[in-house]
Amino acid sequence: MYSSISLLLSTNTERDTNILYFGMKLPADSVYILELADLLKSEPLPKELEVTILPFDEEDDAETSSFMKEGVHLGIHAPNVPKLVREFRQVYYSSRNAAFESIDGENQNVVDKLMDCISCLLLLCPDHATAWADRRRVLLKRESCRTKQGDEFPARVLFWKAELGYMNMLFTQHSKAPNAWGHRRWVCRQILALLSLENFSSQERWQPSEDFIEWATLEIAVCSVIGEKFSKNYYAWTHRSFVIRTIANVMNSNMCTNDANVACREDMKSMLETEADCTMMWLRRHVSDHSAAHYGGEALSIWLEVGQDMNTCTRIDTCSSNSKMQWKIGILNVKLQESCALIEKFSSHEVIWTWRRILSHLFLACCNSHSSKEALSFLKREIVFAQSFSDESSARTCSIDKQETDMQQQFSLAYIVWLLKDAREYNLDLTSLMDEIDVVKERVKKMQLFLIPKGIAQIIE
Repeated sequence: MYSSISLLLSTNTERDTNILYFGMKLPADSVYILELADLLKSEPLPKELEVTILPFDEEDDAETSSFMKEGVHLGIHAPNVPKLVREFRQVYYSSRNAAFESIDGENQNVVDKLMDCISCLLLLCPDHATAWADRRRVLLKRESCRTKQGDEFPARVLFWKAELGYMNMLFTQHSKAPNAWGHRRWVCRQILALLSLENFSSQERWQPSEDFIEWATLEIAVCSVIGEKFSKNYYAWTHRSFVIRTIANVMNSNMCTNDANVACREDMKSMLETEADCTMMWLRRHVSDHSAAHYGGEALSIWLEVGQDMNTCTRIDTCSSNSKMQWKIGILNVKLQESCALIEKFSSHEVIWTWRRILSHLFLACCNSHSSKEALSFLKREIVFAQSFSDESSARTCSIDKQETDMQQQFSLAYIVWLLKDAREYNLDLTSLMDEIDVVKERVKKMQLFLIPKGIAQIIE
């Protein structure tokens, strides 16, 4: 599977015990950094990383080798990881002070070697905050040098895209390292700053370009692939949320004030609409992904704020408040109807009920400012719907086993309690719903729901 590129550190003769690296005497094993850094920079650049047991051709190779590369696939021999980490850390901590003393000087060789060391170290310690901070410092210095040398805009963007390429490769092995995701967001902000400078004019506001659309599309695609491969990835969904918020901010600040870049506006509109619609399909495949459900709520909320303006008007102040509200309610009704099918199929999964609670929260927020009567009518329908999953005599509870029945009843009743909590926050008069609430009280007391958070259950008392 991999073709061996062996790092032979010993022969039949005795090897040297020390080498000169960063001007210091270090163990000969420090050449691991030289070998790995060379693999990271040689064509084709690696796109996938795996720490595993490598299939060396000979038994002796496993003792003297640590890396293999086949095409875009880079492998690190797992049994050697402790030794490699110790060596990388020793070189890194021993060299960083000297490197930063030279960072503003003419001799950049020491700084380049530090960057190689950091690149190697992060492949095995992806949440090393100090290493990421030093990497940002070096990157900013290199970017500053490029600016002084008069590099053109495309070259400067490619510089940051290369860093994203390194991050993509790292995430194929380490997808849940928070400091790594923080670094990726920082790199994205550098790209966005470049795009705004390139398009800025003193005569008019910054307008989004094809480069901006390309950036957003690629970031969403990366998050989607990582979320599919490494399930329940909170950090990937959080970064995806950052991307769509950035798109929405651009739309809010520019889209209703200038008729230029119509194609870009349409692309952004399409992206946000797609993100708002993707949650249902995702939850059908990943019924326990809490992060996806909450991201879906944020994406839908953003679309409800900016989508109608993009569809029906060119400026916000020309839109009818009533028509905008009806548009929102219409979309949420469709989502709620789709959610019914999910609950029918996965009624014993908490995330599916959480998704419906998010939709109901958005619906109540719209209705409360539009019509309290419609909000109360919605509450009554939802309580009746959820009660059908908690009623022991219902056909919905007779066809599944006892454990799933218990979970279904708990989640459905918890959903009702959350609905009542929202209703109280919106100061809705629940007098007309007292009969339904009394039934819920009895069932909650009977089941002694331990899954309902303390203080929330008191709402129905």
